[in-house]
This record gives sequence, structure tokens and C-alpha cells, in this order.
Amino acid sequence: MGQSRPGRRPAWEAAEAGTLVEEALSLWRGRALEGIDSEVAESAAARLEELRLDLREERAGLQLQLGRHRALIGELSALVRENPLREQARAFLMLAEYRSGRRAKALEIFREGRDILVDQLGIEPGPALQSLHDPVLQDSPDLAQPAVDAAPALITTVRSQLPANIAAFTGRMDELAGLDRMLDDNYGSRPLAVAGVAGVAGVGKTALAVHWANQVAARFPDGRLFIDLRGYDEKDEPVSPGAALDRLLRSLGVPGPQIPSDPTDRAALYRSVLDNKRMLILLDNARSFEQVRSLLPGAGRCGVLITSRDAIDDLTGDYDVLRLALPTLAQGEATALLAQVAGPDRFNADPVAAARLSELCDRLPLALRIAGARLAARPHWSLRSLVGRLEDQRRRLDELSPGQGGVRAGLWLSYRDLDPAAARMYRRLGLLNAPDFAAWVGASVVDTDLWEAEDLIEQLVDAQLLEVVSGPPARYRFQDLLRLYAWELALAEDGEEERTAALDRAFGDWLSIAEEAHRRVEGHGGLGRRADRPALPESLVEELLADPMQWFEAERSAMVGVIGQAAQSPKPAVSWLLTAAATALFETRHCLEDWQSCAEQSLAAARRGGDRAGEAMMLRSLGSLAINQRRYECAEERRARTAAVRGDR
Repeated sequence: MGQSRPGRRPAWEAAEAGTLVEEALSLWRGRALEGIDSEVAESAAARLEELRLDLREERAGLQLQLGRHRALIGELSALVRENPLREQARAFLMLAEYRSGRRAKALEIFREGRDILVDQLGIEPGPALQSLHDPVLQDSPDLAQPAVDAAPALITTVRSQLPANIAAFTGRMDELAGLDRMLDDNYGSRPLAVAGVAGVAGVGKTALAVHWANQVAARFPDGRLFIDLRGYDEKDEPVSPGAALDRLLRSLGVPGPQIPSDPTDRAALYRSVLDNKRMLILLDNARSFEQVRSLLPGAGRCGVLITSRDAIDDLTGDYDVLRLALPTLAQGEATALLAQVAGPDRFNADPVAAARLSELCDRLPLALRIAGARLAARPHWSLRSLVGRLEDQRRRLDELSPGQGGVRAGLWLSYRDLDPAAARMYRRLGLLNAPDFAAWVGASVVDTDLWEAEDLIEQLVDAQLLEVVSGPPARYRFQDLLRLYAWELALAEDGEEERTAALDRAFGDWLSIAEEAHRRVEGHGGLGRRADRPALPESLVEELLADPMQWFEAERSAMVGVIGQAAQSPKPAVSWLLTAAATALFETRHCLEDWQSCAEQSLAAARRGGDRAGEAMMLRSLGSLAINQRRYECAEERRARTAAVRGDR
């Protein structure tokens, strides 16, 4: 490892070595083998910890050679406090203090170290400290900062920094083909070949990017750069453009002293170094256009691949960007991924359970890998046992979030950065049991106007927490795991009164519009009691009901979900009133299964609550359904029961 006075080597070599040591240290995640209680593990952990300390000292020696003594003082001071018997670290701290113009402080550090060694071990300092004491005391010119060698003007080649491929990579054939075409169309020409991969946490953005980059590595003979920009990191702030440029320039062989401090000059040097080079730059986990703007080369012979949870729209115009909105896996791909992780035998034996398991994981690669790993670690579990665990929505996220990681941790990073109003919208929409919804529903759950609701919903779309499923007019939906997480957050952060009020507003507005749509289709009301929720703004209702039957058709799945949810709520009257209003749709469009399901759930709710009017309304509705089904005896029976209920009032 390093010496008390760092060995003399060309500065560009020191910079390259420093980059490699920095990358090695970045792979450490806490204490090695922590939590494993055995002598063998403790011995191995001690050796690894010693190696980490050696690397920290090696990095300090390299930084001292590059003239970064002032920046090192804080780090070395902490290292010496934590490890007071490590003489090499103390020697480097002495040298850093001396070169920063603090000779007295350097001598004080020596005296403190000597006292500790004598008191605790009964020995004098070794060569690392002794060889510095007299030169510092004498202000020897031998301790001055060495001159910096010139670096090569341009790199010739860079070893690949790409991470290893994911072992069980599956599918994504369309996306891979699109990336290949981007190179064929743009390679070696202007504009620069740039691709942006966006998608929700856990969908496999980095896996796709790394897999493709490794596949096409031969097309970039000058090297492949990789940097994690930490746009969404649990602990660290996003990497600043200046820090990213510093790291990239060092990777390209530029010595630290030659890297400009001015951000504009630093970006210009980066572009100059890459000029006429054929390199692939993978910018992973980007947060914004501002973070990546200065990291884009100027020459068209390079390729850039950016991954981000958000679509970085600002790239459009300046660059010809291939945009890939990464969806969840197709059903066959999801099952194949599970089989790759857990082994194919169990999946071949029970394809029905395999398909259900992939659905419960939302066909999200992160969730699928976790589920597959759980099965692989528990060969005594059947597929159906894990399916049973995941079908309980109160524990599904727990099952897919082992330790502090997994699906919930990834979603938290997206939720954490929402502004409070958008976060409230996310939580309130998660309370609804509707497969999709329009923007006016968002206005209802947070009690705001339509324009504000649309802006908040679009923030959720940009954050990959909602997706657009149709439009115009736009309709939105959650993936199941995203809805479950929103529901969890609503239970944790909103009071019961707030949650109930949000649902009451939404249910009331659905009913208000449905009753008006029924009136326009049938030419009369005839639905009995109305909901307590006041009507929506007249202008909005007119816009929504320009074609009442079209509105009914767009809302059919949502209303079926809302009716079922309302039937189980403390205020179930909405369920039968909404079922009655939706009869105009059910009968005209022959949606008989939906009609029967809604009417039967609403009938059961009315009976539980002792609401004779609601019970009679649903018996009459089921009688009309029986007539449509040409089940005339059943229709007559329900007519009689309706009369009996009315007669008891």
C-alpha cells in the first residue's frame, strides 16, 4: 500500500489508479458479513475490514500526489479518530496538514500518535511517522507538493465500466430491437444517438440498459462508461453535473489537476476528450435534464443511453432521442423470468398458479425476482402457497419487500419526492376500487377544480405512479402494487374522517353524473332518492355528457368497481342508486353479467342495512334483468317479492 510520502509516479497514472480505488471502495455496503455469528465469518470480516482500511489509505496517498491535500484533511481526520493505531493514516494526515500550511498542527498529530502508541502498546512510532517528524520540524523542501506531469492529450482506450449482466434477463425484444435500430440509423452521424429509458421503480430499466450495452460493446471500441447518477437514492442526493463530469473525466484518463473548476470549462473539456471517439456512455438513474445536459458528448460517433423514472422531455429538440417507456413484462415473459429464478419444474407442473403469481407481482421484474428468489430458497413451498400469501392485499407488499428493500422501498423513493398536493392525490386515488378513472375523479377525492386535478395527476404520471390508458379524454389507472402502496399510505397518513370524506365525494359525483346521464338517455329521472353530494359544475357535466351513452361506456368498469366498494361501505345507498342509474347502459349494451353482479351486491347491502326502499329497487332491477334474459318465471317471482317488500313498509 501507500507510503508516508506517496511514491512518485506520473500524475495521470495516479488519477487512473485513484479512480479504480474509488470504484472498489464504492462497492462496500456497511460492515462485511454483518449479522452472521460464527468465528469463521468474524475472521473473514476482520480481513475484509483491514483491506478496506488499506484501500482508504491508498486512496489518500494517491490524492496527496495529485495535490488534493486540503480536501483530504476531513476524511483523514475521521480515519485517524476511528483507527488511532494506524500509523500510515496518521502520517498522511500529518503531510496533508503540513502542505496546507499548518506545520504546528502536523507536529501535534505526531505527538498525539506517539503518546497513544507508548501508552497502549509501549512502543515508539514506526518508520511511517518517524520519517516525517524531522523533515516537518525542519521545514524540509522534500515535503513540498511534487510537480504534476502532463497527461496524455487524449485517451486511446478505456476499459469497460459496464456492470455485469443480470443473470435471468428475459424478454424486451422490441426494446432491444429499437435500440439496435437507433445505432444503425445514427451511428457515426449527427445528431447524436441518444436513447432514454423511463419506467416505474423495479420495471428493469437498468437491467435492459446494461444487457443491451454489453451486447453492442464491440461497436464502441474506445470504451464504455457507466455512472449511477443517484437520481432516486434512499440516502444520497443526486450526483451533481460537476461531480459527474469530474468522475467521467478521470475515467477518461484526465488527471485531477487538469480538470477545470468552472463547470462550463469542465463540460467543454469532456466534449473535447470525446471528440472523434466511439464510446458508449450509460447514464443510469438520472433525475432531470439539467443533471445530464453537460454529460452529453458533442460528437455523433458516441452513443448515450439514459435511464430515469421520469421521461426527460427536455432532450427533445436538441437531440434526436429514442424514447422507450418500459412497460411491465408480457405474461409469457413474466412466467419465464419466474422460472429462470426459481427453476422451471414447479412452473411447468402448475401453469395456472404460475400465471396467477405473475399477475399478483404486476409482471414487474423486481417483484418477480423477489417472488422467484423466495421460491428458490424454499423448495418445500408450492406455487399456490406463495399465491395465497400474495392474494391477501394487506400483506402483499410485505411479502415482496424483504428487509428494508424490495418493491415498497423503490416506490417510497418516487413518493418521497412528490409535492404535498400530488402526494395527497396519490393517496386518495389509492382508496378507490376502480380499475381506471377520469381526471374529474381526482378533483372529487381532493376537493379541487378540474384543472388543478389534471396538473396533479400528470405529476403522478410523470413520476410513473399512474399510467394513461386511453384518451382523449384521458383515463388513468394504477398498477395493483402502486394502488396498494397508495392505499397503505392513505391509512398511515390520512385520518379516517378524511378518507371517508374523499370517498363520499367521489361516489356522490359518480352518482350525480350517472343520474343525469340516465335522464338524458331515458328522457326522465325515475330513480327515487338522490345522493347528498351536490352536482358538479354544470359546464363540466355538459362536457362529460355530450354523448351520455359514450360516458356510460367509458365509466362502465369504474362504476362496477365503485358499486361493489360502496356496497361494503358504511353508506351503501350509493350502490343501489348507481346500479339503477347504470341500468340504461347495462340494458342497452347488453352488459348482463355486470348488471347482475351490481344488483346482487347492492341488494345484499340494502338487506344488511334494513333499507326496504333500496331492497325493492334492486329486486325490481333484477326482475328487469330476468326479462332481458328471458327468464320469465324468475322475473315474476322478483316482481312479487318487490311488491311484498313495498307492502311491508
